[in-house]
Amino acid sequence: MNNKSLIGLIVAVVVALVAWNSFYIVAQTERAVLLQFGRVVQPDVQPGLHVKIPYVNQVRIFDGRLLTLDSTSSRFLTLEKKALMVDAYAKWRVKDAERFYQATSGMKQVADERLARRLEASLRDQFGKRTLHESVSGERDALMADVTATLNRAAERELGIEVVDVRVKAIDLPREVNRSVFERMSTEREREAREHRAKGRELAEGIAPTPIVSVAYCWLKPIVKLKSCAVTVMLRLLPFTPAPTVRIRSSTPSTVVCRLTAKASLTSVMCWCWTQAAISSATWKNPGLDWQPWRRDASPG
Repeated sequence: MNNKSLIGLIVAVVVALVAWNSFYIVAQTERAVLLQFGRVVQPDVQPGLHVKIPYVNQVRIFDGRLLTLDSTSSRFLTLEKKALMVDAYAKWRVKDAERFYQATSGMKQVADERLARRLEASLRDQFGKRTLHESVSGERDALMADVTATLNRAAERELGIEVVDVRVKAIDLPREVNRSVFERMSTEREREAREHRAKGRELAEGIAPTPIVSVAYCWLKPIVKLKSCAVTVMLRLLPFTPAPTVRIRSSTPSTVVCRLTAKASLTSVMCWCWTQAAISSATWKNPGLDWQPWRRDASPG
């Protein structure tokens, strides 16, 4: 290879490098600024194919899509001086590419750190103006709208970014406060349980039977048992009762005299009924007594 060929190869390589560094592309989802020796000469480069002077101009490209800042859980005080643990996030995007580059050097991490400090300050200010109820449920939407508006004004002025939305993901009590609240709730539930038990005992004493009612019940129950036993005996003796004897007098054919006779006498029936009534009364007063021991010894066959 002679000198002319070598020089031609070197020139071709240099031209290729110059041509390669002379063009750049900005996508639709990106924002860019054109620099000349570190100074911004074109603050907002439109999407498309562009030409620049190699080694003189530089292009800084940023993500123009909607980005998310997920802040850490922070402790804030309400108007009532009650502590809350708040977890929030913010949605933002680059609005002024020149100011964003000057404020953060085009680094997303720097923008997130500064925006997180602003977000924390805005949340502390808004929670300090509201009570616990308003912060949690009453004016939560208004709180997020106020934080979004305040943060957007500050971020656009200082960082060149637009804060689209701020949302509060969770609002919790600190751990020590959670423990004290749980203990207080347990104490209140125990107090309510004691009150309910006391009312129940009072009502039970009010509906308890008096001694007179108890004595009357003790005397009336054997009588009721006696009537039931008598009915039972009559039903048991009914199959053993002989057929009725019918006598028809010839002198008075229209008169029919019916006479029913039973083998069991009325005295034996009444004695048996009184015995069953006494057994029932004694069993009711002493449930542990066994008045029919022969049934235990009887075999099934």
